Amino acid sequence: MPHLSIRLPYGIVIKRDSRVCTHITSELRAEFVDPSKDFDSHGELAAHAMESLLVALVTEGIDIGTPAASAALTAAAEAIAEYLVRLED
Repeated sequence: MPHLSIRLPYGIVIKRDSRVCTHITSELRAEFVDPSKDFDSHGELAAHAMESLLVALVTEGIDIGTPAASAALTAAAEAIAEYLVRLED
């Protein structure tokens, strides 16, 4: 499996060195975690879940470096952020 580096919205960078070695960095927590809370478990879990899904997709060879994948990621992140805001209502 060839080395791969993908950049996506929200500062997401996924680097695959091999099938068993894939790394992700992102700024998704800034989108999901409420900074007014000492610890926002819902936001943390949402960010971790999305990052885990992205890593799993790349590890399985799914091409998420396309404009359509970026658009889908943005739509999903916006929907998740909106849902998290509604949890407080």
